[in-house]
Amino acid sequence: MRRTAVSPVMFAIVAGLAVLAIIWVQRPTGSLYITTAFAVSSQNTFTTYTDFTGPCAVGGAPELTDVRITDNAGGEVQLAATFEDDFVGTSLDTDLWDSGLYSGTGSGDPEPVVADSVVTLPNNVTTGLNIQSASALTNTDILTLTGVISFTAGTFQHFGWASDDFGSNQYAILSTGNTTTNLFARTNNNSGEQNIDLGPIPTEPLTYTIEWRSPGGGDDDELSYYITDTLVVSHTVSEFPANTLFTTLSNNSQSAAAPLSADWVRLLPYPSTTGGYIGCPVDSDEVGAVWGPIASITSTPTDTSVSVSIKAADTLVGLDSALWIPVDSGGTPSLSVIGQYARYRVELMGNEATSPVFEAITLNFAPPATPTPTATNTPTATNTPTATLTPTNTPTPTLTPVVTSTPTATVQPAATPTSTAMPEATPTPTPPLGDERIYIPLVMR
Repeated sequence: MRRTAVSPVMFAIVAGLAVLAIIWVQRPTGSLYITTAFAVSSQNTFTTYTDFTGPCAVGGAPELTDVRITDNAGGEVQLAATFEDDFVGTSLDTDLWDSGLYSGTGSGDPEPVVADSVVTLPNNVTTGLNIQSASALTNTDILTLTGVISFTAGTFQHFGWASDDFGSNQYAILSTGNTTTNLFARTNNNSGEQNIDLGPIPTEPLTYTIEWRSPGGGDDDELSYYITDTLVVSHTVSEFPANTLFTTLSNNSQSAAAPLSADWVRLLPYPSTTGGYIGCPVDSDEVGAVWGPIASITSTPTDTSVSVSIKAADTLVGLDSALWIPVDSGGTPSLSVIGQYARYRVELMGNEATSPVFEAITLNFAPPATPTPTATNTPTATNTPTATLTPTNTPTPTLTPVVTSTPTATVQPAATPTSTAMPEATPTPTPPLGDERIYIPLVMR
């Protein structure tokens, strides 16, 4: 049997079919397919007081410019006030407050208790407790004091402004007075007290505000009292002297069952109407990570705003010099933000009386995109041409004499062959008798 050699193209086709057959046998149930890995987005969220204050997991620390991290609702960033305290930690901040007793021996006397972002002023049967700002106030226009306060059924519980340890009859306070049932607005500048009954003592924490307007020049001061942003009464008194009043929380109920507590206290105006906060660097663990979208939660009262930007780099050193890329209101950076490490910046704009609040942010990122191969046409197998013999010129046949002798006749040359027929020898003349020769035509093939 004649065997035909397998061409290289045919061998490649057969080998390819064999590979596909193996894939088909070992495929998952279902159609034959090629898998593609899709990036799953990851994220870093910052929303608590600890998130905003640090420490940072990859080094560094948050950067604050004319802003303060507060704990009014679990953690937020807003413009820095003239004076404020969220009572974070486990002890009273002595840089902000001084504490004192109305009386007592020093043994077993009550002390301020700070826990769970609340300050509590307990009492006992012998003495009351007072805390006041470390510095006295000078008002040249408007001061606004706000706090979330919990009054209880105890006498002489006060929140507001008062002279040093109530050493003189100068104050503007919300107070239980000498009752255990009602709350009052009380104002005095050594000229007799103005006292308005505001009704029963609220049983839950409420937001209380006192606004002090002082036009100066000897004109009267005006004190306005608010409960949960509702004006309840205003008093007019002669101008308070400078450096007379302190921010005050005081409890002289002399009853262990009647503490006074505050969640936070804030004194406005905001000295700076703009401020900035830069959060901790974050590590995606992905070189070339792509950052976005950036989701944030903010509160922006009228005429205030919050803007967010982000930057990234594949090293912490590179992150320091990377450019800030603004993030639009939909959370999309205006340019691609790429790098293993990222950092966010918040810029706040408010006014003397109002600050926007930055509450939370989520930095989403994805691994670097895998380039999609460009589709190319697969060449179709073509038949390899079979090698063919290159035609050669057929030599002209010649007559080869068998016997050599002196010829008596000349052999005529053969006709020239054509490409379509084999040449035929020209007939040889018969030699004379007695001199016989044999000629054999040879044809080259």
